[in-house]
Amino acid sequence: MDMDIFVYGIIFYALSYCVVYAAGPFNMFTRYRKFAKKWFPSNLADSVDCMFCTPFQLGLLFSLINIFLLDYSFTTPSILCEFNDNYWYLNILFDGAFTAGLVYLIDTVQTFIENKTNENEDYLE
Repeated sequence: MDMDIFVYGIIFYALSYCVVYAAGPFNMFTRYRKFAKKWFPSNLADSVDCMFCTPFQLGLLFSLINIFLLDYSFTTPSILCEFNDNYWYLNILFDGAFTAGLVYLIDTVQTFIENKTNENEDYLE
């Protein structure tokens, strides 16, 4: 179970990082961000610049696909917590919230380590 959450977090951190920061092959993610800002200025555009909003939406999307198209083929946080399938909409919200929190935690730790590394480099110069 622990390894499932670890892998889940790393996958969604990588996806979120790509959407928020990366250019991607053929500038795919840059084009997506420009498209979102042009056509959806109030909702989607705000979330493509946020390492909390993007994983929430990705978690919702993955959970929806897993429940309705893949018939629970993949392990999501709500499945690991053994939530009741009768309340599928709560499972979807939980997966989105859990994904957002987990990715934000990973991003915060990564940013902290990066800042400490930069402080040490400045101290050595």
